[in-house]
Amino acid sequence: MLCDLELILFNLIFDLIVSYFGRSDNFKPQVSIGINSGGKMISGNIGSASLKRLDYTIIGDMVNAAQRLQSAAAPGQIIINEACYQKVKESFNANKVGEVSLKNKANPETIYELND
Repeated sequence: MLCDLELILFNLIFDLIVSYFGRSDNFKPQVSIGINSGGKMISGNIGSASLKRLDYTIIGDMVNAAQRLQSAAAPGQIIINEACYQKVKESFNANKVGEVSLKNKANPETIYELND
């Protein structure tokens, strides 16, 4: 089960995405979203302070896998991995899409689509 803070943040992000896609005007962005869970990443200012070229960013395998999940998603679709599904299945509706092979991953990943 997700800790309270994780669940609050996940709910907030999901609500923002749904409200954005559900806008009443004619603009319908064709954005695909991938959410990965279950590992570690590094975040912080990366670059050169002396050259005044610091950017706040996140790096690591978790970030790369999230991007690859996003690439597997169709426009308007939110795709999550198995670890994420196990954390949110009591709070969100999700359908199993199947297994996909992600670049630089030895084993296929089971993915799910989040529903409204």
